[in-house]
Amino acid sequence: MIKKEIRVFIKIRKIILIAIIAGAGVLLLVIGGLFVSMEYYVRKNIIYAEQKYSINGENALIAFVLDESAPAKDRTRIAVWTLGRMRSKKALPAFLSLYKNDPEGHTCKGRHNVVVCQYELYKAIKRIPPGVTTNNP
Repeated sequence: MIKKEIRVFIKIRKIILIAIIAGAGVLLLVIGGLFVSMEYYVRKNIIYAEQKYSINGENALIAFVLDESAPAKDRTRIAVWTLGRMRSKKALPAFLSLYKNDPEGHTCKGRHNVVVCQYELYKAIKRIPPGVTTNNP
């Protein structure tokens, strides 16, 4: 009787271990997929900006952020997001020129078609490594 209980216990432990390993594998695949997806969109956005402004990637994205004739939603969704993902030190002056010290985005709520999202600017600025200096006060 005890041997049977031990066998059942060992079998349950194996099933639990297999489930944990499978779950960890799925989690790693999902995380890896997210990184690959983000890299894909960064590259796609760089190509879009380069075609739109006929200059190299980072400079094209900065020009896009500052282009007031471009839709604000696109400036946020494409340029700010991509430069933030790139941790672009070069973009910091452009970000700071648009940022209104509104980390929660209250000033742009419901107005994303008109103004660049302050929350997204805040996140992009926070991603830039400390110690970056600019000419802006």
